[in-house]
Amino acid sequence: MLIVNLIKQEWKKDYRAQGFYKNLAVSLMLSLFVLYMAAVFLFLGFSLNDILEKADNTFNPTEIFNSAMLHLMFIGLTFRFFMQQLNTLNLPPYQILPIKRSTLINFLLLKSLISPANQPNSCP
Repeated sequence: MLIVNLIKQEWKKDYRAQGFYKNLAVSLMLSLFVLYMAAVFLFLGFSLNDILEKADNTFNPTEIFNSAMLHLMFIGLTFRFFMQQLNTLNLPPYQILPIKRSTLINFLLLKSLISPANQPNSCP
């Protein structure tokens, strides 16, 4: 029950924030981009084998794809590590309440799981 109240307070804080509608517009644009990328990946899923066979006959298309994916995953993880925002929680309002510290810390650590981008939606 306490975790639900903390989540409700975080939602109210984000909803009442000054940049809420700007964040909403950015989220809508990102969702359109995700839909576009899903369509591109769906197209590539059906036609990538033919494209890779025409591009290079010396290697197997699976070898080309796997070597490229290995590099892309490493670059993506590195980029994500440097670009992610650290999760913060405004602790002073909760310090006067009888809430266990472990509950607050668990909420802080698990709060990023509910975000689709795995980062907080609040304005810096």
